[in-house]
Amino acid sequence: MAIKYLNDCSTVCLLAQLQQQTAHHVILVELAFMFTKKGAMLTNWLMVCLLAAVVLGHSKLTIPAAWNPNPSTTQPCGGGVAPNGPVVTYTQGNTYPLQWVVVASDGNGPITVSLDTNGGTTAFSVPVTVAGVMPATGTKTYNFNITIPNVSCSGANGKCTMQVKSTSGWYACSSVAITSAVSTPSPAPSATGTCMKATGLTFCDSVNGNDVLVPFGQTDPITMDNVLRGTFNNNLNNPAVFATPNATFCQSNYKKFLCGRQFQPCDGSYLGGCNQACVALNSICSIKEVHIPLYPCDSYPNTKSDNTGSCSGAGSLRPPIILFVVLFLLYIMN
Repeated sequence: MAIKYLNDCSTVCLLAQLQQQTAHHVILVELAFMFTKKGAMLTNWLMVCLLAAVVLGHSKLTIPAAWNPNPSTTQPCGGGVAPNGPVVTYTQGNTYPLQWVVVASDGNGPITVSLDTNGGTTAFSVPVTVAGVMPATGTKTYNFNITIPNVSCSGANGKCTMQVKSTSGWYACSSVAITSAVSTPSPAPSATGTCMKATGLTFCDSVNGNDVLVPFGQTDPITMDNVLRGTFNNNLNNPAVFATPNATFCQSNYKKFLCGRQFQPCDGSYLGGCNQACVALNSICSIKEVHIPLYPCDSYPNTKSDNTGSCSGAGSLRPPIILFVVLFLLYIMN
């Protein structure tokens, strides 16, 4: 797209938005301004419009288990690492549940499901029929029914790659197997996984030495740790998620919450991270209104401890700061 001889800032914004819609999160605009007094002003307006045009939302695949359990716009599979084997086995012609969660309102939009029967990520040529109400507005968990086509999987260990993508630019993949048609459908995907010892974690280093549950669809704790680091960095650097990502204690509480929520104990003694850390990160990091559903603290009632340590170590730590300010004011007044 070329922009030539423009003197209308609204036109600049419109073109920037059209370009954004053409390639989600990738904005390439060629400027061919005449050297006039308005050139610099138009450039500034364009930069503002480009920032405003970026569509940032969140939606993710939860059933079946995705390679990356977090929302992602990385094409074609939302990042993550494919497991060695399928996380679920389907039967040709039968119907199974698929769950897609919109956790921020601008992550809405219809979804499509397709298969790469070679187990790769380049040939999603087999469409899968999806039945259900498509995401339109707000935040919600959407439960669909998918009908498995009459195909077989030729990937390693009998895998197909199933891709789910939304028109708003969110991607996810899951490794599945498909058997020939029989009268009894295969079980729905399980929510459990494999118990492994966490060692060598560099992001969630406080979890090292603990036994953790690696969900089906994930390969090992180190891979999970690397994905979590990416989520942490991406959200902190995204101005549409947090208003004050550099505030004191923001990052420490965010890290504790993410690591505690991701690395669950094998005995299922709790689900989710520390409630105190969740409340603190939403408050101190000043989460933007549109992304409040990303970390609903009421869903994380754990207030005792998790695999990162005691929950009492989390929190805003603002009372000590306020106390310090009060003591300092009293000191200078005397």
